[in-house]
Amino acid sequence: MKKTIMTWASGFLTAMLLVALGVGVYAATIARTETITVTYRDIRLVVEGELVTPKDVEGNIVEPFIFDGTTFLPVRAVADALGHEVRWDPDTSTVYIGDCDLEDDDCGCP
Repeated sequence: MKKTIMTWASGFLTAMLLVALGVGVYAATIARTETITVTYRDIRLVVEGELVTPKDVEGNIVEPFIFDGTTFLPVRAVADALGHEVRWDPDTSTVYIGDCDLEDDDCGCP
């Protein structure tokens, strides 16, 4: 009887440990979502003396904004205005701007 209780308790603790570890790993892979308050102040983007209207990949206007003292600009619009290619790697959540030397180990280009 005592051995049965010890076996059951050991199995239960092992199962709980595996569940706890699994939840921790699962939680680390979930994207964090947060509601923030931003300020739109009709921010203009001027590159090399030319006014640029920031647009997304589909041509929709994307307005820059300020959050917590930092001005956020759409990276695609800025890179396009500077004449650089922009690539997005969803697997690594990485934005690549400009040329990427595939021989360069630090680049990490897909």
